[in-house]
Amino acid sequence: MAAGTDTSNYGALKQVYDGKAPIDVLQRRRGLFAELATDSERLKGTKLYTDIRVGGNEGIGAITENQAIPTPQHQRHLQPSVSPKIYVGTHQISDLVIAMGSDDEAAFAKVLEDDLASMARSMDKRLEQDVWRTGKTWHAAATATATSATHSVDAAWMLREFTYYDVYNSTLTTRMVTGVQVLGKSVSANQVVLDRAVTINSGERFVPQGELSNAPAEGKALTGLQAIIDDGTFATDYLNIDRTTNLNWQGIVYDAGGNPIDSDLLQRLLDRIMLNSEEDEPPYLCSNTLQRRDYLDLSTPQVRHMAPLNLDAGHNEILFNTIPWKIYVDCPVDEIHGMSAPPTKIFTPNGEMQYVTQGGSRFFQRQGYLGKWAARRAFVNLVCRKPHANFRIHTLNTRSV
Repeated sequence: MAAGTDTSNYGALKQVYDGKAPIDVLQRRRGLFAELATDSERLKGTKLYTDIRVGGNEGIGAITENQAIPTPQHQRHLQPSVSPKIYVGTHQISDLVIAMGSDDEAAFAKVLEDDLASMARSMDKRLEQDVWRTGKTWHAAATATATSATHSVDAAWMLREFTYYDVYNSTLTTRMVTGVQVLGKSVSANQVVLDRAVTINSGERFVPQGELSNAPAEGKALTGLQAIIDDGTFATDYLNIDRTTNLNWQGIVYDAGGNPIDSDLLQRLLDRIMLNSEEDEPPYLCSNTLQRRDYLDLSTPQVRHMAPLNLDAGHNEILFNTIPWKIYVDCPVDEIHGMSAPPTKIFTPNGEMQYVTQGGSRFFQRQGYLGKWAARRAFVNLVCRKPHANFRIHTLNTRSV
C-alpha cells in the first residue's frame, strides 16, 4: 500500500544532528532466528536437494547351523528439497527532508544510517516472528467479537505499529477484512487500535497484508517450526516428502488439550526424542513468557529451599532436569519446544541480508514522487534434516498477560 512521507515531525531531525540516535521504544527483541546456525550448504537454482536414509540394506538375524542366511534388503533413501523465500524491507524519505539536511551532510548521513538500521531491525524481527509459524504467518487472533476500532487479541505484542494487516478466518482460508492499519497497541490490556472501525469475530487472525493472496500452498513466508515439528496437521508434506507414508519424517507433537504443563509431560516428550532418534536430550527448552509462569508455579515449591537455588523467588535460573529453559517472546503462547536437531538458516549464494544498490548507492528515486527509497532483501528459508528429533507441545493452558 502506497504511503507518503509524514514530515510533521521531521523538524526534530535537526535536534539529533549532533550524532545522537533517537531513543527507540519499539519492541524488536532478537530471538531464535538470530541464534540459529547458518547451514553449510547454499541454495543453488530454485531448490537445494539433500539425501536422507530411512531404511538400510541389512539382512540381520540369528540362525541355526543349517539355516539359510537372512535375505538382504535394499537401501531406502528420500530426497528432501527446499526453496528460498523472498523477504524485502523498504524505507522511504522525501526530498523535502533531504533538503532540510543539506546544510549538514555528515550529520544528516548519520540520521539516514540510523533510519536504515531501524528498518533492518524491523525486518529481522519479522523473520523472528516467522520462525515459529508454518509459512502462512499470522501475528495475533481476536479473542472477542466486536465492531470497533479497538479489538482484544491474544498476543498484542506480535502486531507491528503502523503495519497493514488483513483479517482472515481461523483456518486462514477466507479474508474477512482487507487492509487495516495498526495505530497502537496495549500489551497489558492485550488490545489493538486500528485506523477504522471494522467487525472482527473471535478467533479471526491478523495476517500481514497481501501475504495470503495468490500464495503457494505452503505460504510465502519461510517454513517455520509449526510446519517443521509437525505430524501432518499443518503440513502433510515437509520438504516435498509425504509425512503420511513416511512416519519417521514427522516431528514429535503433543496436544495438551488446554491443560497446564507438568513434569511428567515434559519428561515424556524428552524421552520420546531418545526413543525416536539417535539424538540426545535438547540443549534447552523454549517457550513464551506465559508458559514460564506455569512452570514456575510447578517448580518453585520444589526448589525454593534447596541450595544453591534458595533465592527469594526460588531460582537463579530456570532448569528442567538440568536443561535450561529459554524464553522467546514470539513463540506461540500455548507451546513449548524441545529441539535436539534444530533447523538451520539456508540462503542463496550472496543471499544473506543485503541492501539493494545501484551505482554504489542504496537510495533510488521513487517514481512519481519527490523522494527516495531503499530496500534490503534476503533469499532465505529454514531446513531441518531430522524433524523426528524435535518435539512441540501445543494447546497448553494459557494465562493472561
